[in-house]
Amino acid sequence: AVGGCGGSSSSDDMVTEPTPAEKQAMCESAGGRWNADMTCTSAAELMAERAKTQMEEIVKAAGAVTTAVAGLGGTPTQDVIDDADTKVKALKTALDAAVDVGDAEKAGYQQQYESAKNSVSAAQNARNVADNQQMADDMKAMAARGKALMKAGVLGLGKVGTNTGTGDNNMAAFGDGMLDITPGPPPPQQSSR
Repeated sequence: AVGGCGGSSSSDDMVTEPTPAEKQAMCESAGGRWNADMTCTSAAELMAERAKTQMEEIVKAAGAVTTAVAGLGGTPTQDVIDDADTKVKALKTALDAAVDVGDAEKAGYQQQYESAKNSVSAAQNARNVADNQQMADDMKAMAARGKALMKAGVLGLGKVGTNTGTGDNNMAAFGDGMLDITPGPPPPQQSSR
């Protein structure tokens, strides 16, 4: 008996504290993270941290989508539509990347994504219709202007290029100067050999 403990003692009965290296190995083999302060963050705690970060990204992207979709009223410009589309895609990326967030937690944001995607599509359709209408209106205006210019050309045919004695031609009589012809220098003479 040693020290009055009443029995023999062997080295097998002694429990030793693991070394920091051993603690680190046990922590990491269990899926945890060994920290600089010599503590272990468990796999469950790591997953909770990742889920929290992923959820923050979803919430941030969803807020940007809400703001962008609010700007799609009426017939928005292409830049506004493109900005909203970019933000909707960012929400989809955040949802897809949130592997540690449960489907139930993401469900409302997934619905927001679908709704926002439809809003962007509707805005793009409205923009396309407006652009097509503007193009049709522009083509009609150009055709009307062409007819007017043709008519003016036919009516003024006897006057085109006539000499008024001032050295100017009288093309200015046709309106905004689009048909203004300014005589240039005579063509160069070619030598005959």
